[in-house]
Amino acid sequence: MATYAIIGFVYIVLAIAAGRLYRIKHRRAALAAFIVVAIMTLHFEPIMIHLGLYQHDATKLLGPEIRSIPIEDFLYVLFAAIAVPSLWDRFSETRSRN
Repeated sequence: MATYAIIGFVYIVLAIAAGRLYRIKHRRAALAAFIVVAIMTLHFEPIMIHLGLYQHDATKLLGPEIRSIPIEDFLYVLFAAIAVPSLWDRFSETRSRN
């Protein structure tokens, strides 16, 4: 069973829920953050895997990889790009009201 994909799917569902509840006001900034974090993931994760800092259980992966990075790892980047700006905007509004 592809457990990394299931965990990633749960993260994406939570991010979409946060995105629908709390609209992202600064969409360009969120897109820019997604691009930057995705590029950093593409650059640094293969290095960390090569150095043996962590390993993925091959039986729990879907299979597709980008530069030796399991495709599931990009779900966390997508989660961060959707959920963090949504929640940031939400809690910024709350703070500015007080």
